[in-house]
Amino acid sequence: MSGTGLTTKTALFTILLTLLTLSTVLLALLSFSGYRAAVNHLADQQTQALMTASRLVQQSESMVASSALLLLADTHASRRRAVFEITDRSEWIGRLTDALQQYRNHDRHFAELTQARFALAENLQHLDTLVGERINLLGRLEQAPAGDELPALRQLEQRLRQGVEINRRLSRDLSVAVGFHIHDIRNGILNTVAQLNTDIERRERQLLLIAAAALLMVVITVVYIHRTIVHRILALQRAISHERPRPEYVVVQGRDEISDMARSVRNYIEKIGKNEARILNMNQKLHFMANHDALTGLYNRHHFEHHVQALRLRAPDSHLCLAMVDIDFFKSINDRFGHDAGDRVLTQVAATFISVLPPSTLVARFGGEEFAILFTGTSAEQARQALEHLRGQLAGTPLEPHDLRVTLSGGLACDYRPADIGLALKAADTALYQAKHQGRNRIVLASPLHTA
Repeated sequence: MSGTGLTTKTALFTILLTLLTLSTVLLALLSFSGYRAAVNHLADQQTQALMTASRLVQQSESMVASSALLLLADTHASRRRAVFEITDRSEWIGRLTDALQQYRNHDRHFAELTQARFALAENLQHLDTLVGERINLLGRLEQAPAGDELPALRQLEQRLRQGVEINRRLSRDLSVAVGFHIHDIRNGILNTVAQLNTDIERRERQLLLIAAAALLMVVITVVYIHRTIVHRILALQRAISHERPRPEYVVVQGRDEISDMARSVRNYIEKIGKNEARILNMNQKLHFMANHDALTGLYNRHHFEHHVQALRLRAPDSHLCLAMVDIDFFKSINDRFGHDAGDRVLTQVAATFISVLPPSTLVARFGGEEFAILFTGTSAEQARQALEHLRGQLAGTPLEPHDLRVTLSGGLACDYRPADIGLALKAADTALYQAKHQGRNRIVLASPLHTA
C-alpha cells in the first residue's frame, strides 16, 4: 500500500503557506482597490481636466494668430479663409470650455471664462465686419480715387486698431481665466499624490510584515522539500540519465510516494530492456519495407526518388543514364498460369537484375512488370551494353514454373543531370514505347538531350 506521510506533510506546509499568501494578496487587493480609485480619479477627472485646460490655452493663443491673419487680409477670399480658421478655433474653444466645465462642475469661477469666450467671439465678428468694409473701401479707391474716401479710411483704421486692442485684452483675460483652473487642477493633483504616498507607506509596512512571515514559511518548506523530495528525485534522475539505464541503478527507499515512483521506474526499465531488441528489429524491418518492394526485394519508387534527390544535392553536375524496362507479354503469363506464377517470374527477373547489372546500378520496381534502372558514372554505350547483356541473359534462361522464357523491352535515356530526372523518365518511357512498337525484346536508345 502506498505511503501517505509525504502527502500529509506537504499538504500541511502548503496550507500554511497558502494562508499567508492569501493574507498578503487580500491586503494587496484592498490597497490596490484604493489606489485604483485614486488613480482613476486622477486620470478621468483631474488629468483630463488639466489636459483640456492646456489645450484651451493653446487654442486661445492660436486665436490671436488667426486674428492677425484677418487683419492682414487684403481680399475677401483671404478674409473668408481667416474667418473660417477663426470660426474653427472658436468652436474648439467652445467645446474645450464645455468639457472643462464638465470636469469641474463644482467650480465657481466659470463665469469669467465664459464671459471672456463670448466677448472674444463677438469682437472677432466685429473685426471681420470692419476688415470687410476696409477691403471694399480700398477697392473703390483703386478704381476711382476720391478725396472724401480717405477720411473714411483713416477712421476705419482707427476703429480696427481699437478692435485689435480689445481682442488682445479679451484673449489675455481668457488665458488668465484658464490659467486659474490649471493652477487649481495642479494643486488638486499634488494633494492627491501626497495622500497616495502616505497611504502607500502605511500599506508597505503591513505587507512587509506579512511577506517576512511568508518568506520564513517558504524557507522552511524549501528545506523540507529539498531533503525529502528533491534529493531523492535527483538520485532517481541520475539513475535514469545513463545512456543505458539498468534496474539496479534505481534505489528504492522508504514507503512513500517517491518510493512507489522509483519502484515503477525500475519496473519500466526492466520492460524497456526486454522490448528494446524487439523494437530495433521492427525498425529495421520497417525501414526495409519503406524503401523496398515487398515482392521482389528491389528498391521501390520512393527510394528511387529519394536517391535522385540526394544526387541532386550531392552531385548536381553528374551525368546519369536512366532505363525503363518491362517484361514482354507479362499479362499473358498471369492469364495462362495465374498470378502466383507471375509473382515467381517477377522475383526471378529481379534476381537476374541484381546478378547481371553492375553493383553501382540502382534497380527499382516502379509497379507491375515495369522497372527503372539508374546508371551513374557510366557512358551511354556502357549502359546500353549492360542492358543488352541483361536482355540476352534473361531471354536465354528458362524460368520457373513451366520453364517459361521471358524477354525484356527497354528504353534508355543518357547524359541527363539529376535535376532533369523528370525529362529522363519521359525520354526513357518514349524509347520503351518505341521498343514495344518495333517488336519487343530490344533496347532503344532515346535521342540525346540538347541543353544550352
